Amino acid sequence: MQKSKLLDLFKLLNTQEVNKLGIYLQSKAIKKTDIIFKLYKIIQKNAPDYAHPSLNKQKVFKKLYGRQAYNDVNMRRQMSTLTKLLEDFLTFIHIEESDFKKDFFLLEEYAKRYSKKHFKLQLEKIAKKLDKQVEKDLAFHYHQYILHEQAYQFDNTLDKPLFSNGLPTVVDKLNIYYLANVLRYHCAILVEKNMFIQDYQAFLLNEILAALSTDSYPKTPTIEGYYKLILLYLKSDENDFLSLKKILMQKNASTSNFDLRQLYVGALNYCTWQIQKGLLNYYQHSFELYQTMIEQKLIFIGEYVSERSYTAIVNIALVLKKYDWTKEFIHDYGKRLPPNQKNWYNFSLAVWFFHQKDYQNVQLNLHNVTYAIPMVHILCKRLLLKTYYESRQTDLFISLINAFNDLLRRSKIAPNSKQAYKNFIRYTNKLYKISSEKIDRTQNLLLIEQEIKSLNSIVDQQWLLEKVEGVRDFQKSSK
Repeated sequence: MQKSKLLDLFKLLNTQEVNKLGIYLQSKAIKKTDIIFKLYKIIQKNAPDYAHPSLNKQKVFKKLYGRQAYNDVNMRRQMSTLTKLLEDFLTFIHIEESDFKKDFFLLEEYAKRYSKKHFKLQLEKIAKKLDKQVEKDLAFHYHQYILHEQAYQFDNTLDKPLFSNGLPTVVDKLNIYYLANVLRYHCAILVEKNMFIQDYQAFLLNEILAALSTDSYPKTPTIEGYYKLILLYLKSDENDFLSLKKILMQKNASTSNFDLRQLYVGALNYCTWQIQKGLLNYYQHSFELYQTMIEQKLIFIGEYVSERSYTAIVNIALVLKKYDWTKEFIHDYGKRLPPNQKNWYNFSLAVWFFHQKDYQNVQLNLHNVTYAIPMVHILCKRLLLKTYYESRQTDLFISLINAFNDLLRRSKIAPNSKQAYKNFIRYTNKLYKISSEKIDRTQNLLLIEQEIKSLNSIVDQQWLLEKVEGVRDFQKSSK
């Protein structure tokens, strides 16, 4: 019984829902004295983990039937019946929580029963609810399409149509829903896979983009945003980026938070790509986008700040030397990180102290970071290695080089990321050795600089190039 579908479904329910299931069973004319209800009560007593040894078929059967000999077929039948009722209950919960689903089901019933008066009243009720909706997300566009489609279908059953909008409106609403949906998914592929025009072929995408370049197709703020993001990823034109950025900075209230986050992620990924190509002015673009996200509370997932956004904002602001702003952000938003992600607060403080050249406090704050997540361990090692480099702690630096390489060997991070960190360690070590020597290493430095610039996969490339310049300046001043 422990591995049964029945118990799996019970584990999906919270305490309130388990209790509500009992009421639901009684609404199905199942009495408290019925075997099915007794089975429900036996399972309910073992919530929430349902792992008690008493929950095996033989023991449960005895509680249900007393001294009767165990009958496996009968027991399976009762479990199957309760499983089916539980599945119906999950469907019931879903419908109960969705006002629009209930509204449209009722509209369909009025249509089936040819009730012109009540169909018209119900349709007007749904239309008013949609008009009051501020966020025009995909669900909104879908509901608009379904509303007009059902009105059109109902009109076709009548001698005299009730509604004047007709088929053109249905097609218009369908086009808006389709375009918003298909563009969203194309953007997701482009952003997540980091693919560009030579790698990516999509059915009808070019035709859709060509149509959207004219004024003949509807352009909601959401469609316009996704359209600009796709153009940006396919053409990599700065004008497309500036157009997308302008749309995002306008903060249109009708675009859903989900779609806004998708568009911001796409724009920020593009900024990262440009920075990797050496276009450092995109740090400022990234910062401005994140500032708008903060104002719109888009860095929150539910009630908590996204740790990814939190750390990215800290890093970008520090590159731009916004030290006071960053420290305030670290403290204010660190309180709003998820309870199991407080490591990022201590780590971000350590990064801030690193930029202040306060290497003692870097080490103190890193000491407060626990390594529950492998990537946190790697990031701490990286920051610590830079700290030992800057503070010239030679013995600790050499020891950490070996420990860091061992950590990467054991790590299960993606091969590209692993190689990027290996390259970082390698060139940090080379620069440390050269910077410790008193002889002229101009040619070695030039070669190292060229190699660092040529690598596509390396962590902290800009910092390493700054260290090359630092060693070069030191050697010049020592002559």
